[in-house]
Amino acid sequence: MIRRKRPPRYDVPRRAKITPHYCFYFAWHHMALTFLFCAIGGIAIGYFFVPVFRPNPVSAASATLNSNVRGWAWADTIGWISLSDQNTGSGVGTYGVNLDFSSGELTGFGLSEKAGWICFGSSCSVSECGGSVPASNRPYDVPYAAVVPSPYATGSLARNVHGWAKVCEQGDSGWISLNCSDPLPSVCGAYPYRVPFDMSTRQFTDTPAPGSPNNGTSFAWNGDSDGSGIGYVDFHLAYVQAAGESLPSAKNGF
Repeated sequence: MIRRKRPPRYDVPRRAKITPHYCFYFAWHHMALTFLFCAIGGIAIGYFFVPVFRPNPVSAASATLNSNVRGWAWADTIGWISLSDQNTGSGVGTYGVNLDFSSGELTGFGLSEKAGWICFGSSCSVSECGGSVPASNRPYDVPYAAVVPSPYATGSLARNVHGWAKVCEQGDSGWISLNCSDPLPSVCGAYPYRVPFDMSTRQFTDTPAPGSPNNGTSFAWNGDSDGSGIGYVDFHLAYVQAAGESLPSAKNGF
């Protein structure tokens, strides 16, 4: 009898033992990659599909080239509003608010980190900010803002701002009244607010120390009948900068 030889035995290598340490590394490694890809994808989707407000480039550029208003406004609900990209800490962008000394008109854009772009006067007519002004006495029944009488007109050194500004992203709920006598009917009885302009100091405040909304010193107003809205907006840190005048530190004196 012929004895057959057994086939050679090949040892099959055992499957490597997966240790808890290896499992942790495997999970962390893939979780990190997944998070990275999701983050990149989210940014890309947001960039291409989420609408971002950009004011009319011509309007914003024109206002900035001629802008002479500097400083800040303040609202408890939305914080600081920069009125010029020349302010220290003014944020990113090219913008500014301008006072025309001949006509008295206020135009241009301010910027709030929380509320976005804020237009003034006729600059609110751009498509991104447009809408219907609340019922108002003429000539403030359209997007318009001005110092009255204009700075070049004769008369008292104390002037008042009239008309409207607007938080563009809030639609028709974003209109900011700059003087209580402009809405129709007048609301000066309940809210005697106004934004003055002092020709002697070129500041948007009365000569006396800043007051409170109850006496109307340096305050504008945004609010709805249900009590919602921005509330009072204080302009006493805003001023017109003369040519060659140096800028003070940002947000001082509040």
